[in-house]
Amino acid sequence: MNIKRFFSQSSREALKMVRQQLGADAVILSNRSVDGGTEILAVHETEMDQMISSSSTAANAPASKPAVAKTIAA
Repeated sequence: MNIKRFFSQSSREALKMVRQQLGADAVILSNRSVDGGTEILAVHETEMDQMISSSSTAANAPASKPAVAKTIAA
């Protein structure tokens, strides 16, 4: 996943930068005030969709069964 960092003196300007580079459907991962302005971490919508679909595929995969010790009666 290609997460991008945007920094500006105002949150309005930082969001404008996100829209210009990633489009109106960008996913905002983080938004916080830092010294001198606002920092936004964002990712393109299609990359987020790919990450979600790959994680749900992994979650639906069958888990391996643990080895079970068998005792033999004599």
